This record gives sequence, structure tokens and C-alpha cells, in this order.
Amino acid sequence: MAEKLPVKPLPDLIRAIVRPVQSDFLLAVAEEGMDARPDMTPQEFFFEGLIQEQSYEKMKEGELDSTDYPLSLASDMVLPWPWNLSRYIDSVSYIGIHKGTPWKQDKTKHYVDLWLP
Repeated sequence: MAEKLPVKPLPDLIRAIVRPVQSDFLLAVAEEGMDARPDMTPQEFFFEGLIQEQSYEKMKEGELDSTDYPLSLASDMVLPWPWNLSRYIDSVSYIGIHKGTPWKQDKTKHYVDLWLP
């Protein structure tokens, strides 16, 4: 299907493909408990042989400046990994603009990897 689409709708297709993965990881800690899912690495997400095809050093050479790619939690596909049930409950209960506490990044606890085609 991706080959039949023009370029502009591709992000919508990517969101449709990734949304079930996002939901699984968000709900796993609530349904199965602490550390219900492992951290997602590119080789686990895309395919097991990725590192055999592309070395870590080669990928690091192509690393781009994060300021060139601003992140929007409203529109970009973000794959979070909640690992602790009580902290997840607190986050869902209290964090959000409509709850009076907008989310903000804590650089000591949160990090983002951007995977580009």
C-alpha cells in the first residue's frame, strides 16, 4: 500500500501501523504489571537482522541534530514505555493540559530516539 500512496499521506499510514504497538505498550503495565514489555530497540521494532545489516557505528555517523526535528506529542507517533504501574496511574491521573499539569520533559528521566526512513 505504501508504494501506491503519494508521499504526503505516508505519515498517516505509519501512525495507523504503529498505533496498535503504542496501545499495547501503554496498556501492558496496567494489565500485566511492572516491566511488562522490554525497551524497544530498532532491531526489535523493524527486524531482528537490522544490526547485522547496519552497524551501530554507521547509524551513529548518520545521527542528526535534535533541534532539526522538533517533536509534537499531539501529532508525532511516540512509542512510550511505562514500566511502573503506580507512576503510570499518577501520570494518567494528573498530567495533561486539561488536568492543570501540562507534560514537560525531564531530561534526567525521559529521552527520545527519532527513527527516520
